[in-house]
Amino acid sequence: MNIRSRQLARRREQLVALIGSQRNDLNYHFQSLRVPLHVLDRGREIAMYVRRHIPAFSVGLSVLLFLSRRRVVRGARRASSLGGKIGRWWGIGRMVLAMLPRVRRLF
Repeated sequence: MNIRSRQLARRREQLVALIGSQRNDLNYHFQSLRVPLHVLDRGREIAMYVRRHIPAFSVGLSVLLFLSRRRVVRGARRASSLGGKIGRWWGIGRMVLAMLPRVRRLF
């Protein structure tokens, strides 16, 4: 073998070793992403199933809402009033917290 072919053979061995280590790193990273990718794939399958059966879901939901419309309206009204109360108390709490530094300076 001449010098050039030995250099090429050595370079080839280095590249093969580098490629092998890169494959191992890539495999390690893919193993850590295996579960999230599976969850994402499962979610896509569920979305496709729902998309294929959207008429059945809409009919079932409309029947359910028709049968429980009083409960739905009553629940929405209660949620709205609860939201208003929470918002009011949240505002009062923010005002009190904003005034605390001023009150502390007085004493």
